[in-house]
Amino acid sequence: MANYNVSTQEALANINRGMRVTKAASSLAATKDVDLFLVKGGAVAVLGLVGVCDGAMQASATTLLIKCTPEAGTGTALSIASGSLSEKAANTMLTLPAAVGSALVISTGEAAALLTSAPVYYVQPCKIQMTVGAATNTQTVTWHIWYVPMSEGAYIEAA
Repeated sequence: MANYNVSTQEALANINRGMRVTKAASSLAATKDVDLFLVKGGAVAVLGLVGVCDGAMQASATTLLIKCTPEAGTGTALSIASGSLSEKAANTMLTLPAAVGSALVISTGEAAALLTSAPVYYVQPCKIQMTVGAATNTQTVTWHIWYVPMSEGAYIEAA
């Protein structure tokens, strides 16, 4: 199989899956809203979102949910709170649920997670946030989002 340079690999990935943005090491140290991504310049279609636990989670009942919060108006929950992340292994993954209004999905292992079961979300300019609930944790989560612009000039950047 051919070995492509990095720019070709990125171009092929953008065509196949959408443009990817990464938000590294999002803290779970406080029960609050944490800005992950900013949707700017117009609407985008969110094709996928995955969080990867950067280390083994401590024994605390930490839960997470994902939501969109606009500058004005009412926000939208993309998930409700996950189950507890207590003692989950490093590289455990979190993904959006297959049904709107369901719990954030925690992978059953550290090797793979289903990325495409979630619906495609049409997202207006907003902050995409995680809410750390129930209990804090000393670990962090790295998040990846895939999207395509729906409005000319629309994009997502890490917060």
